[in-house]
Amino acid sequence: MVLTGYGTGNDYKRSGEKENCNTCYPMDEREKNRVNAGEAKFHQVWQCALDGMRLTDGNGIIRDVNPAFSELVHLPGESLIGKPLSVIYQKEASRIMQKYCERFKTRTILPHVVNQYVLHDGTVRWFEVYNTFVEIPGEPEQVLSIFRDKTELVKATDKLKESETRLNIAVQSARIGLWDQDFKTGIIVRNNTWAEMLGYESKEIQKDKNAFLNLIHPNDRDKTSRIIQKHEAGQTDFFRIEHRLRCADGSWKWILNVGQIVERDESGKPLRAAGVHVDIDEQKKTEESLKQSEKLLHSVWDQSKDGMRLTDARGRIVMVNDAFSEMMGMPKEKLEGQFLGVIYYPEEQDRIVKRYKENFLNKTIQPYIARPFTLWNGEQKWFGVSIAFISDTLLLSVFRDITQQVRSQESLRELVHQKEMLMRELQHRVKNNMNIIASLISLEMRQIRDPDIRGIFLDIRNRIHSMAAIYERLSLTGDPESVELNQYIQTLAENILKTFTVGSNRLHLKTFLDPVRLDTKRAASLGLILNELLTNSLKYAYPNHEKGTITIEIRQTDNQIRFVVKDDGIGLPDDFSPGKEKSMGFMLIKTLVSQLKGKMTIDGGQGTQTTIEFPV
Repeated sequence: MVLTGYGTGNDYKRSGEKENCNTCYPMDEREKNRVNAGEAKFHQVWQCALDGMRLTDGNGIIRDVNPAFSELVHLPGESLIGKPLSVIYQKEASRIMQKYCERFKTRTILPHVVNQYVLHDGTVRWFEVYNTFVEIPGEPEQVLSIFRDKTELVKATDKLKESETRLNIAVQSARIGLWDQDFKTGIIVRNNTWAEMLGYESKEIQKDKNAFLNLIHPNDRDKTSRIIQKHEAGQTDFFRIEHRLRCADGSWKWILNVGQIVERDESGKPLRAAGVHVDIDEQKKTEESLKQSEKLLHSVWDQSKDGMRLTDARGRIVMVNDAFSEMMGMPKEKLEGQFLGVIYYPEEQDRIVKRYKENFLNKTIQPYIARPFTLWNGEQKWFGVSIAFISDTLLLSVFRDITQQVRSQESLRELVHQKEMLMRELQHRVKNNMNIIASLISLEMRQIRDPDIRGIFLDIRNRIHSMAAIYERLSLTGDPESVELNQYIQTLAENILKTFTVGSNRLHLKTFLDPVRLDTKRAASLGLILNELLTNSLKYAYPNHEKGTITIEIRQTDNQIRFVVKDDGIGLPDDFSPGKEKSMGFMLIKTLVSQLKGKMTIDGGQGTQTTIEFPV
C-alpha cells in the first residue's frame, strides 16, 4: 500500500505495489525488496517515534496508533484501534468527535493546533498536534495526527508569566525604579517608575549614559563615576551609591542606586548591566534631622548648669556631664563606669545602691526628690533631683544644687514658696531636656516606609529582640553573668512563633530542653542563631501554610552542648550548599557558631534540621 500526504510530496510505502499515475504495474523482485525495506523502515519509525501518531478515518474511527500515542493517552493500542476517537477524551468527547467528522468532510482540519484536552481518566494535558490527510490504497482516506506533549512547557510558561506578574506588581508597589544598560549600543532602558520618582515622563528621559550623568548633582558626579568605573573594571561584585538626581521641577532628590554587571565578553569587558533606583530622600532628611538633634542634645548636655547622670539597671553610671562632675567634686573618669554609690559617703553606699536597684526593677522611682546627701568626702549638700526613664534600661537623673536655698533663713512661707518655684522651674527644664532626648530616640526608631528596607529593619528588630530577652531574663534572675538557657530558649521560641503565626495554630512547637546554665555572651549567640533558624523555617518551610511541627532540642553531656532546630517542612532547595550560601542570615549563623567554637551540620532530606555542637 501507498501512504501519501496531501500537499507534502511524501509517499509512505506499506505494500509490495507501486502507484504510477492511474495505472499499477507488477514490480520486479528487486523493486519489491526495496519497497519492503522502505516499509520496514517506516514501521521502525512508527514504533520508535517519541511523538504520538494516530490514523483516523472520516467517521472518526481510529485505524492505528503507535506506542508513543498509547502512552500519551494512557490507553493500550488494542483498546483504541477500531474505536471512535471520543474514547480518548472525557470532557466534550461528543463535541470533539462531531467537529472532527465535519472538518474531515469539508477538508478544514487545521494542520497545526495547540490545545488543552481532558483525557478519559480525568488527566489534563496540553498537546501540540500536526494533522495531514493521507491516502492508503485499499483503505478509506485518513488523517495522520502527530501529537507532542506540551503540558510541562505550558505549565512552566504559565509559572514564568505569573512570576513576572508578581515581580511587576512588587516593583510597582515598592516604587522601585529599574534600569538595564546595553554597553554595545550605549542605551539604558528604564521602567516608568524610574522616571516618575523624579517627576518626569518616560519619553522625557534620554536613553544614553551621558544624559544620566547630567542628571546627577555636580557634587556627586565624581564619586558616582569613580564607584561605577571601579565596578566595571571587575574590582567589586556590585555597586551601591547614594547620590542626588535633578527632578523635573529643578529640585534634587536623594536616590539609592544599586547595580551590577550581569554580562561580560571573553576579555571581561562589560556587555550588560542592570540595577534599581530607590527613593531615599525622606530617609536622608530624617538622618539630617537626627544629626541636628544630636548636636542639640550634646549642646544641652554640655552647656547645662544642672548636673545630668545616666545610670543603668544595675546602678552603674553610664555618662555624666561636666556640671555633675563639678557638683560631686570628682572627675568624669572616676565616675563613669562605676556604681552610683561612689559619690556618697561610704556608710550610705550599699543602702543607696540596693534601694536604687529595687526601685529600678519595680519601676517605683520617684520623679522628683529634694533631700540632703552626704557626699564621698563627707560634705553635705541639698539636691533637687528630677528622674525619668528614657528606656527600659536607662534612667536619667537631673541634679540641681539647692543647698543655699535650703540653708537660707527665710520665713517658712518664703521657703515653701521658693521650693514650689524651684520645683516648677526644675520640672520645666527637665521636661524640655526629656523632650529633646525622647525626640532623638523617636528619630532613631522611626520606621522606614520602603517595604524592602522595612523588611530588613524587621529582621534587625527581631535580632535585637533576641538580645533584649537576655537582659530581661537577667533582670528576673538577678544574676548578671549567666542565664537559664532552657527558659530563655523556650520563651524566645514562643515569642518568635507568636510573631509569625498571629491568630493561627497550624504550627506546633515541641521542645526538649535540658536544664543548662550558660554565660550571657554565649546565650546571646544561641538566641540570635535560634532567631535566624526559626525565622527561616516560618518563612520558607511551609510555603502553602501547611500544618507542621518545629522541634527544638538542647542536650548537655559532660563537656558538650548539642543544640538542634528542625522542622517537617519542604526541606532545602536542591541547589543549596552551605559552603556557597552568602545570605546575611546564614553568614551571621556561621560567625556565631565560630564564636561558640562549635560545628554546624545541616540536613535537608525530610524537612530541615540544623545541629550545632559546642564545648561547655
